Amino acid sequence: MKKYLFKKCLLSFILLASFRPSIADTLNIFIQNVSPGMNSVSVNRSSDINILFTQQMNESTLNEENINVSSNMSGRLPISLNYVPSTRTLIIDPQRNFSAGEDIRVTLTSGIQNFANIPITPFSYSFIAEATGGGYFSITDSIDITGNVRAGDADKDGDVDLLVGNEVDGLKVFSNDGLGHFVFTENIPLANSQFELEDYDADGDLDVLSSVDNDHVQLFLNNGIGNFSPSAISNVHLGKAGDFNNDGYPDLAYFSNGFDISININNNGTFHLSNTIAVGHECNLNCYPAADFKIEDMDNDGDLDIVVLHMTACENPFFFMGCRYVDVLKNDGQGNFTNINILSDPFPGDDGSCWEHVIFLTSLNFDNDTDMDLILSTKKISNSGDYEFQFSNMSFLYRGQRPNVFDFDGDRDLDVVYYDYVLAEFDSENEI
Repeated sequence: MKKYLFKKCLLSFILLASFRPSIADTLNIFIQNVSPGMNSVSVNRSSDINILFTQQMNESTLNEENINVSSNMSGRLPISLNYVPSTRTLIIDPQRNFSAGEDIRVTLTSGIQNFANIPITPFSYSFIAEATGGGYFSITDSIDITGNVRAGDADKDGDVDLLVGNEVDGLKVFSNDGLGHFVFTENIPLANSQFELEDYDADGDLDVLSSVDNDHVQLFLNNGIGNFSPSAISNVHLGKAGDFNNDGYPDLAYFSNGFDISININNNGTFHLSNTIAVGHECNLNCYPAADFKIEDMDNDGDLDIVVLHMTACENPFFFMGCRYVDVLKNDGQGNFTNINILSDPFPGDDGSCWEHVIFLTSLNFDNDTDMDLILSTKKISNSGDYEFQFSNMSFLYRGQRPNVFDFDGDRDLDVVYYDYVLAEFDSENEI
């Protein structure tokens, strides 16, 4: 009898193991696959989002409190959820179609549990909705104002509005009538020219975070129709937004103490310093510093990493000479980071780059695979996974202004547009 029981238990174990995906075929121990795929470009605008789990889940934890689908243009999206136990699949149905070129981020928080009530490893990923058009542009309107500009659907009417801030006029809201014409609708008191536009309270509309002075920021909450009211003040600097701990709320990152990066966690609309990541810079040409950083999941492990470009140079009679570095700050999923250097070289470099050419770092999936790549001046940095990067030179360079990435011609790949004395467009079909 004992021998029979042993064989029966062994058989059950083998059968169970045969139905569980191998770790190599999964995104983590809880999630086998996602659709649309990670970093997908040109996703159908009416697509559902499917999460295939590696094991049965506690269906009661698959709710909107623990699942966040957000848009860079409008904030958190309303969704409906349907879990299919027979296939271990969660179907997320956004309650509106995605907008053209919209960047969508899906976040699954640790509030989700498996059948044994074990919390999952928090996970997030992003994709871009398809754009249509032929790459030709016409002027529909002009606004007689200059300053810092952010675009987003501030009043939740389905089109893209503009917020413009400068030192003279403060921060103004210009609403889109749906035909590309803009009308001034609101001046946000106390906010100034330095601001960011994100859904900081994850309530489904875009809020404003503005510098109050060099050491403080103030949150201005949107009431859902584009009216902003002052809220909490935090003792931090203004920075770029990213949900570093995968709780569904945007946090802040900014440069501090040279090239170091400070991470500030969002706690109900107030921001608190979590940690500062040391970024080493060894160069004996330190007359002028410059730096930039991007927030992306560079290793497809479901959390946001930080890519830092940092450089210094000194001027000789004819040109600048210096050092440039690119580091990836790898997130462990808990907001702790490890520094991995991927580029260290002098400039002027062998790619023809000079000081004014290398100030900006651009991230995009230029080869339409599943991971994020980088562009630096004339250099393409292709991500092969597992922190393996391939470097190659391009036939053009950009300088002057930060480039923007979008599928401008609707051909299902990403293009780069930049200002270099005249407007030029770079088509990824031809160059990348």
